[in-house]
Amino acid sequence: MIKAIKFFLVSKILSLNSFSMAIVFYLMSIKFNFVVYDNQISDTWLNIINFAILLLIMILFSWLSLCMAKNWIATNDTVIIKQIKPLESVAMPTYIGLFVISLGISSFDCIVAMEILSLLFIFWVFFERVFYFNPIWIFFCYRFYQIESEQGNSFTFITKRIDIKNRINIELHNLKRINNFTFLEVNND
Repeated sequence: MIKAIKFFLVSKILSLNSFSMAIVFYLMSIKFNFVVYDNQISDTWLNIINFAILLLIMILFSWLSLCMAKNWIATNDTVIIKQIKPLESVAMPTYIGLFVISLGISSFDCIVAMEILSLLFIFWVFFERVFYFNPIWIFFCYRFYQIESEQGNSFTFITKRIDIKNRINIELHNLKRINNFTFLEVNND
């Protein structure tokens, strides 16, 4: 029972983590201020400080979600890869569209904008087949691949391995199953 609760919690935190960049862009677009404005800081410096604070929060949240995924998910699956290709080119257009939407709703009332973001997050959770993708994880040296197993199943594979896109018949061990379509490799950290 506790294992199932941890698994559910981690998958939802990873969903929120992958979606949170849209929230950050929305907060940036409405000039949400963490720093109290007292007319002694110019608007430019205020924006830089707020951006730095948001970026640090995002990096910390991304790192914590990775740690939770590595340590709280108990499965150790194995997959033999028949085909592999990079996933960034598939996921980035979705992120760009999400960022454009979050920048576009900044002209709405804050309540309406939060309702739209909440609705987008619900869609994100229900249709997240491959979108645990988080651009900040790239800075942690993680790569995202779409793999096809010997049985013909397609999965998202998150790893620190470098350039494995042209290799076939690789047997992957110590995989943490985030959901039915996503694996995180933990032995190459």
